[in-house]
Amino acid sequence: MKSSYLTNLVLVIVIVIVIASLFWFNQQASSPNDTYNKLSDISAGIITDITINRKQGEDIKLHKHTSGWKIVHPIVADGNHTRIRLLLSLLSAPIHNQLHDVDDTSLEKLGLKPIQVSLQLNEHMFAFGDVEPLSKRRYVLHNNNVYLIDDQVSPLLNTNVASFIDNRLLSATAQITKIQLPQLLNGQLAASTPLTIAKNDDRWSSSPQSYSADKLAALVASWQQASKSIQFDSQYRYTCLAMVKGSKYSN
Repeated sequence: MKSSYLTNLVLVIVIVIVIASLFWFNQQASSPNDTYNKLSDISAGIITDITINRKQGEDIKLHKHTSGWKIVHPIVADGNHTRIRLLLSLLSAPIHNQLHDVDDTSLEKLGLKPIQVSLQLNEHMFAFGDVEPLSKRRYVLHNNNVYLIDDQVSPLLNTNVASFIDNRLLSATAQITKIQLPQLLNGQLAASTPLTIAKNDDRWSSSPQSYSADKLAALVASWQQASKSIQFDSQYRYTCLAMVKGSKYSN
């Protein structure tokens, strides 16, 4: 009986040691490699300039201002922050395989010579090659090394500049100072005689009909809140910008 008890105790101790060892090994194996398994250790927060180079299309350039991202070429417009975050996610893309110091012949076989599409983040260049047939992952060239990654970025690089235009009705920092609304006269909307609501000396007023400042402030606040969720079609806004500038941009 005593012998059986000791045997069971030894088995329990051995099992605990094995489990603890496996846990420690997994921690040691995973933690140090988290940084090295990413495409780059560059922080997305320090990126202020983005350039998309396409052999078959016009370059797109974006710059980060204090008020947010702006498209600076080929048009000037507010940038779509959701799309820009997707571009910056490339920096933390997990690496599934890599080749170091690749020669020109190998680059050509991987679709990386000549370069068709590249993404430049500040001074850091990332070129996009072919898709690996089995895994469907993308070859990316960076600092003369080729990496195999899950590609969420290159489809966006091949779209036109309209995809990067902010499609919100108003930018996050814009404040409404004036609204014109059609009036309801005799049961019909009268666009020819709109109700104008304007802010003067921090107080809202309306004409031709006069409404209380509190009611007008509540109405404007509703429009301000709604503008955060109302979105335009980016292509439509892009076309309008092109017309204003008097230029045509190809898709």
